[in-house]
Amino acid sequence: MGRIFVSGVGTEVGKTFFCAVLLRKFKGMGTFYFKPVETGGRKPQDYSLCSKLADFSEPPVYHFYAPASPHLSAKLAKKKIDLSQIKRKIQEIDDSYGVVIEGAGGLLVPLSDKPLYTWADLISELKIPLIIVASSYLGVINHTLMTVEVAQKRKIDVIGVVLNYQRKPRTIAEKTNEQVLKKILGEKFLGSIPFCSSQNFALAQRLSRINWKKIKGVLFS
Repeated sequence: MGRIFVSGVGTEVGKTFFCAVLLRKFKGMGTFYFKPVETGGRKPQDYSLCSKLADFSEPPVYHFYAPASPHLSAKLAKKKIDLSQIKRKIQEIDDSYGVVIEGAGGLLVPLSDKPLYTWADLISELKIPLIIVASSYLGVINHTLMTVEVAQKRKIDVIGVVLNYQRKPRTIAEKTNEQVLKKILGEKFLGSIPFCSSQNFALAQRLSRINWKKIKGVLFS
């Protein structure tokens, strides 16, 4: 089986929502969900949500109350993230699963700042294929292309980009982002998830216009 890392062009762009839709799409095929570090809240909410849709799951290695980057949240909790523990946990997941690993924030969010170590460093080191999630807003074309470029410069295998609509398109930018990204990215544009007024993953999956075949080929190869 394969592995996929899900990152975003920033925070609050719908990474967890996409993971939930993906896990629901392939439920019963041996999916495994893991978010190594989760920040914000008294309990790991993303894990709580996605573990219900995955066939198997693992709680975060670290969960911090402060809604900030992992390295800062750890400092505020007077703790330090042990990178070797995260790597070991990922490597220990059985190869018989299709593993979906979700990051916190974007590619260059620090897990450690002395020395600097980001999600991009982890993904590159462990050679995990990447899906980038973006939301449709003014500026997302720039943010998406920069994220793709950073990943490619680090020799990360970019499966593609998913555009997640978190509201109905209103502005000219929101209405045309998908068309522009599709033209620029070509086959690297995996498709989009239309706006759903509630966390209705069944509806989002049904209405999604995503190249699930390509994702399935990586996750269950």
